[in-house]
Amino acid sequence: MIPERRPITDQERDVVVTTVQRACVVDDLPEAVPAGIANLEVVARCECGCATVHFAAPPSAERVRIIADAAARTPRGGHVGVIVWGRSDAITGLEIYDMGTDADDLSLPVPSTIAPL
Repeated sequence: MIPERRPITDQERDVVVTTVQRACVVDDLPEAVPAGIANLEVVARCECGCATVHFAAPPSAERVRIIADAAARTPRGGHVGVIVWGRSDAITGLEIYDMGTDADDLSLPVPSTIAPL
């Protein structure tokens, strides 16, 4: 990961929100976690050039787990996987991975195409 400190972009926020709404895989996600998405701060991005980012989160002994798991299409039509990582107190990451797209098309997906796996 490459260090990068900045606020979450509108596009990243839309992808995280939509993925959590449509493809949440945990039953015990406190309401405060999705409510805090708009205030997330990116602290690192993937070195490969994909749209994967890590978010700032308070220290915790709790393990990070998958909060939401989905598939989607990029603006160019590539098929990507979308995972929202987190804990009971915070969203910690947004992972975008290849599910049948060009290596140079691992961009944020179009939110309307996000669907549970």
